[in-house]
Amino acid sequence: MSKYIVGVEGAIYREGKYLLIRRSKYDGYALRVVALVGGKVEGYQITTDILEETLKREIKEEVGVEVEDKLHYVESQAFVINEEIPVIYVVFLCNHKSREPQALDEVWQVFWMSYEEVEKDHNISRYVKESLDKAESLRVTLHDFS
Repeated sequence: MSKYIVGVEGAIYREGKYLLIRRSKYDGYALRVVALVGGKVEGYQITTDILEETLKREIKEEVGVEVEDKLHYVESQAFVINEEIPVIYVVFLCNHKSREPQALDEVWQVFWMSYEEVEKDHNISRYVKESLDKAESLRVTLHDFS
């Protein structure tokens, strides 16, 4: 039976823009790639809301911001890295709560971009664009996002 890496990413929204990062050249998985903020579930805790708690921890570790407690499920994807490691990733829509983002752990740059800017940018992967497309479609239906 294969063991999976389980990861989470946040489409963090504030004032008409989404927070994106460019991964560090020292990040072993996606060197200098533009991505959503996130990371993998670590350890073998018995707990509830493990995906949500992992995402909040990763956001704080990587960019130093806090998001609102309520996270909204956007999508999940399965893929393989290094031709042998299966990965399951879950994306959540998050409302920015406080603090200005900074490039911290495994992050080279942080920046805010509107949905329209992301769609036009040829340097952003199809995966990130598809995730933000789904996040934006969800966001416009919710009452707790401005």
